Amino acid sequence: FAMTPRDGALCVERLVKCIAANGCGPEGAAPAVLVIAPAPLVELGWLGEIFVGGAAKSRALAAPLAEVAARNGAAFLDAATVAAVDAEEGVHLSADAHRALGAAVAAEVLRL
Repeated sequence: FAMTPRDGALCVERLVKCIAANGCGPEGAAPAVLVIAPAPLVELGWLGEIFVGGAAKSRALAAPLAEVAARNGAAFLDAATVAAVDAEEGVHLSADAHRALGAAVAAEVLRL
């Protein structure tokens, strides 16, 4: 967690630009891109000790990722609007949260 949320978003932007420059989409065009901000983690238990400071950074990641998507003509989904990390351990999604996120991603992909 040495990177700032903005640094992380800039790394994602490099990937988006690589994809845009690649002719692997329909008829050799660039494929559509969906940038997804992860659901923020919560510092709990032994995993919280590993991710100290990560909760605040993960909450601050959606805004710069949304900016990257907008700047590059990509779609954007903030996973926190449809799913949250498991309240018991704070990092991973539960099965129900995975289902909700999967449904939201599928809906966004169909709009691409």
